[in-house]
Amino acid sequence: TMVLPGTGIELEKVDLRGAHLAGLDLSRFCFAGSNLDGATLSGCDLSHVTLDGATLKGADLTGATLTGVDLAGVDLTGVIGLEQARSSQPASAE
Repeated sequence: TMVLPGTGIELEKVDLRGAHLAGLDLSRFCFAGSNLDGATLSGCDLSHVTLDGATLKGADLTGATLTGVDLAGVDLTGVIGLEQARSSQPASAE
C-alpha cells in the first residue's frame, strides 16, 4: 500500500539506526520510543512528529522542518544541523 504524506503513520519503538531518510515528508509520524541514532533526516519535513522517548544521537537534521515538534526528553547527543533545522517561529517585525 502507498503511504501518503502527513497521514500520521505510527512507527513506535522501531530501530531506524543509520537509516537514510533525507528529504522525505515524515510529518505527523509517531516515532515514540524509536531509535534514530545516526539517521540521515536532512531536509525532511518532520512537522508535528511525536518523538517521546526517542533517541537521535548523531542524527543529521540539517535543513529539516521541525514545526510543532517537542524535543523535551529526546536524546539529541551529537545531533548535526539542529541549529539549521527550521521551525515555524514567526519572524520578528522591525
